[in-house]
Amino acid sequence: MANINLKEMYAIAAQHYLAGHHEKAAATYRRILKIKPDRFDAVHLLGKIEFSRRQFETALGLFEQCIDMVPDDDVKLLTASHRMRGETLRSLGRHADAVEACRKALELQPDSAPALISLGAALRGLGRLDDALACLDCVIKLEPEMAVAHNNRGNVLREMGRSAEAIASYRHTLAINPRMIEAHNNLANELRNLGELEEAIASYEQALSMRPDDPVFLVNLFNVLSYACAWERRAWVANRLAKVTDDQIERGTLVTETPFICSLRSDNPALLHDIGVAALVAASRKAPTKHGEWRVPVAASASSDRLRVGYLIDGLDNQPARRKLQTLAQSHDRDRFSVFAYCCGTELNRQNQIERVCDGYVNVKDLDDIEAAKRIAADGLDVLVDLSGHQPGSRLGIVAQRPAPVQLTWPGLVVTTGPSCADFLVTDNVTVPPAEAHHFGESLLYLPAGHQALGHESLPIPAQPDRQSLGLPSEGVVFACFGRALRFDPVSFDCWMKILAAVPDSVLWLGRMNRLTVTNLRAAAEAAGIDPDRLIIAGRSRAKTSHLSRLACVDVWLDTHKQSSDMALMDALWAGVPAITFAGKTAPSRAGASLMKAAGQDGLIVDGPRDYVALAVELAREPERRAAIAAALVAGRDAGALFDKAVVISRFEQMLERVAGREPELAMLETKLPSHAGVAGAAV
Repeated sequence: MANINLKEMYAIAAQHYLAGHHEKAAATYRRILKIKPDRFDAVHLLGKIEFSRRQFETALGLFEQCIDMVPDDDVKLLTASHRMRGETLRSLGRHADAVEACRKALELQPDSAPALISLGAALRGLGRLDDALACLDCVIKLEPEMAVAHNNRGNVLREMGRSAEAIASYRHTLAINPRMIEAHNNLANELRNLGELEEAIASYEQALSMRPDDPVFLVNLFNVLSYACAWERRAWVANRLAKVTDDQIERGTLVTETPFICSLRSDNPALLHDIGVAALVAASRKAPTKHGEWRVPVAASASSDRLRVGYLIDGLDNQPARRKLQTLAQSHDRDRFSVFAYCCGTELNRQNQIERVCDGYVNVKDLDDIEAAKRIAADGLDVLVDLSGHQPGSRLGIVAQRPAPVQLTWPGLVVTTGPSCADFLVTDNVTVPPAEAHHFGESLLYLPAGHQALGHESLPIPAQPDRQSLGLPSEGVVFACFGRALRFDPVSFDCWMKILAAVPDSVLWLGRMNRLTVTNLRAAAEAAGIDPDRLIIAGRSRAKTSHLSRLACVDVWLDTHKQSSDMALMDALWAGVPAITFAGKTAPSRAGASLMKAAGQDGLIVDGPRDYVALAVELAREPERRAAIAAALVAGRDAGALFDKAVVISRFEQMLERVAGREPELAMLETKLPSHAGVAGAAV
């Protein structure tokens, strides 16, 4: 009778699992194990359920328990358990261990296609792309019609930079299995990266039609619709995404939406806080070893009298962060500081620029989070400064391992990571006013407003070109925004159309963008009653200096709403262009206000759309006022606070010494700034 009951329970568990009721299936398998603790097949199946629920630590323990229980002659289940152990280790970011587990599976069954696929994925995680590709080619030889092998092969080819071949692999995958939604998503990602937005949108929508509330597809579709400025369709996706995200937060599960995407769709600082913390939790779960379990004592170096500061950057292709790092490393007082840099991503042959100005440089891209943290800890840092935050490609999982006794985050996108990651967040009291500090889990360190200029490439500006050579009218006011199109939104664009309507013969000059984006913006202008030809799209600038010179043709710069186009705005201010920006509700929307404050242009910061339009129209009608603002901005290049990098670095060095326990009095940070230093905030 007991056996009959067990059979029924197995059948019930299988029904729950197939129906997607994983919690009920797991509960049933646990009841089976209470009756028959030696049922290793139930242990394995329970492990698979916990894996599918992303409970990776629990799943790992179950697969290891199953391996210990399975008889040696049950080769099939033993192979499957080793393989699933490898998959789980890979999901935890432990790629080297995953490779070893998959190889054990292949020792038992050398022609196991699933084990070869898992090995290929683990090798890809280690950055061993040639080996991963060879592994997947073996699978395709064994089983030419295995869709997942072709899909994974596309992923490897994509990372190798072989886009055309990757797309071909994804298309082949879908020819075998048109309902493989991961392949639709992967194909769409690659098409988006190549600028084929129409096809990318169609692929995302195809995937979403099969899984309507999948948060990954919703996030990706929202992102590409933002690039395309397809705001009506984006609003529909945003509503769906908001419900999914709220549900994930309420249930305490991993949140898929990123802080970057959230700051584009929402101006709710509390939501941005929750998603920022959730993103850190997700990164931490990839390497769950607790701080201290892996640490070994680091011998004091001969230069221990100097503060040992390390900087972590997502990749040297992140130009503002790389320039910030290079400026800091070049400028630090070497009698007081030793400087180390750690890159987590692409170098683009720029590593020599960083190596030359640092005491130590390491690329930890191919190390998992724990091994990368161990490598950083081996340098015996006093302070680690993360320059990436929630930037795509960042490695918050490394920071969450706490490789340094004191940790700071100084991100481009100012969103909290929560107190378990960094002790302090570096910002200013315009971007994050003290009244908004409760939206951050870290203690706040306030630098002067405009400290973002450390990441600005402040080059000499050649003579202004002729307007007509740039496709601009010789007369009339030129408004401009060269920010990325995905930061445009209906509020900003509606303001721009109202401004054009109120200022006859004016034009709106926009940066180079995708052809679908241009089509959508021209259609939106026509719908607003504005001649689409008054939107002028700039061509590609061959060099940064030529871009800066053409900005002199702009009369008024118009910043974006929910996310400030801060680096593009900084170029405009450097070129002496009057600019208008918002003081929004979230830190990403106030980054422009910080720059304007430092530039001494408080009067060009507005609170809402009505004031934005009114001020732009005023400036258009007052050329003398524009000229005075431009003259002040040009004079401020050398004498103003915005581009005074020496003041920011001096202040930051004092902060580093303070947080590391080298400076006993916090109050001294208030007194060492010259009068032009902008907003002189304090460490909180």
